Amino acid sequence: MTTTAPAIMTIPPASVADNLKFQQDCVRMKKYNFIGGIQRIVLEVTDKMYIPADILEDLKSDPMGPCIEFFGQETWLPVGQVEAAGMQNLLLPLDVVRRKDGRVGFPDKPDRHWVPTKGPETVKTETGYKMIHETPRMIKQDLRTFSTGILRDTNFIVYERVAQILVKPYGLAEGWIIRCGLNPADNTHMTFLLDHTTGEAHFYGGLYVITRPGVQ
Repeated sequence: MTTTAPAIMTIPPASVADNLKFQQDCVRMKKYNFIGGIQRIVLEVTDKMYIPADILEDLKSDPMGPCIEFFGQETWLPVGQVEAAGMQNLLLPLDVVRRKDGRVGFPDKPDRHWVPTKGPETVKTETGYKMIHETPRMIKQDLRTFSTGILRDTNFIVYERVAQILVKPYGLAEGWIIRCGLNPADNTHMTFLLDHTTGEAHFYGGLYVITRPGVQ
């Protein structure tokens, strides 16, 4: 693991720019199949990844490893899938990435070391009863953390390699896991790109498969 900031990446090949333009057109023309909401993007540790020194030791004991959290249904990142002839299927973020205050950034996530001070309470409502849980302590997710640089001549922060993506399909009780790996055709792994000025997001490269745990 590294705690030093990565260098700016090399100039992207034209295929990257073409791919992002294609994705932008798909969003604009609504040419995609809606999947659900992204809850978590899990990343593989690489030598280029920026890991702040103050979380380095704690990260070693985190069972999830480095990841970007979209905690709470109101912050899930909607995602679709594009199936185009002659191309690999594409995952397509369908909204910009912003915090609750409207600024570009990832939402706060629960502190995994937080312990509730009291148990849940049952309260009566107009339609029955519901459980009220204590609000967890939240921590910020800095855009720089777990990044590997900036795509040259763009505003896109690069997060690679994406190992898996946890998705909650709207209307279904189950959760889906998108497992990501190497695309041997072009030797790429999946990368998550985020424009730090607009919040525009993309996935690029690699191969993936959608699995439904518990469904045979």
